[in-house]
Amino acid sequence: MSPVGIVESWINVPVVWKATRHEAFEEFSRFMSENEAARIRHICCPVLPDTAGTKGIIATRSSIMSTLKSNWQAWRDLFQGRADRPLAPLDPDLDYTRLPPSLAHSLAVFQLGETGGGSIVEQARQSKLNGIDDHYAEAVDLFVSEERRHASQLAVCVRIMGGQLLHRNWAARLFVFGRRLIGLRFKVLVLLAAEVVGLCLYRLIATRLPPCRMRDTVVQLIGDKHSHMQFHCAFLERQATTPFSRALFKASWRVLFFCAGFVALIVHRRTLRDMSIELQDFQDLCAHYRFATEIHVLGLPKAWPEPDEYHSVSKCA
Repeated sequence: MSPVGIVESWINVPVVWKATRHEAFEEFSRFMSENEAARIRHICCPVLPDTAGTKGIIATRSSIMSTLKSNWQAWRDLFQGRADRPLAPLDPDLDYTRLPPSLAHSLAVFQLGETGGGSIVEQARQSKLNGIDDHYAEAVDLFVSEERRHASQLAVCVRIMGGQLLHRNWAARLFVFGRRLIGLRFKVLVLLAAEVVGLCLYRLIATRLPPCRMRDTVVQLIGDKHSHMQFHCAFLERQATTPFSRALFKASWRVLFFCAGFVALIVHRRTLRDMSIELQDFQDLCAHYRFATEIHVLGLPKAWPEPDEYHSVSKCA
């Protein structure tokens, strides 16, 4: 199986967290588990052979992620394998304007945040940091291209809902300011915080959407965000190699993640309210991903809580 085919399978391992409050989560879990192997192939990796079942895919996660951590070329191949995916069409017969207008605004904010990113590509090419090479710079370039594809897909969603695209937003400007403060390592840390908070919001929004192609689009974004998070974690793990750098990462990550989550609550508070998403749900999901990210970057033996430690809520394809 090619690296592109097996690498992305990591994201299909159940992601679990502490809170179970709404029947919507159970319904979404059932939706995500139907025809899971086919969904993996269609959304995440079109080249995955039909013979690869879900159990076999999950069984390869550890060896695949070990390969990725030491092989930027594999990451480049992963992003390259997804580069030619067409934009997913939405249901022409559905009235998306019935969804809350606040959702269109939130997606417009996400869309604005997915644009740009060219400076990190140049910085990755010029960086002399240990543990990265030309393949890493190429992978970053493809990562940025995938982010721009997300922006195009989100623009389609915003327009079909009757919303307006944004040309400026204070949260987006704050995010850009944070990325430009220091060097490549801090820029990746800021990107990671934004990716993880966005992932949490996408997952909660997906549980409230009815079965439709827009929800399929959000699910695809969730899958991409998972691999983006793992990509940035692999970079940061290589940089956090001394007790001081590990402590610095942990402190910086917690501060940045708290700030990113606080800003997200301010910007998307109306969407959370209109879609009946409780604040505690957002906090619990963020706490899970913050914990998982720390453990992965710091190289501790268990990167994700096991299903028997938390109540399973949903699977992410």
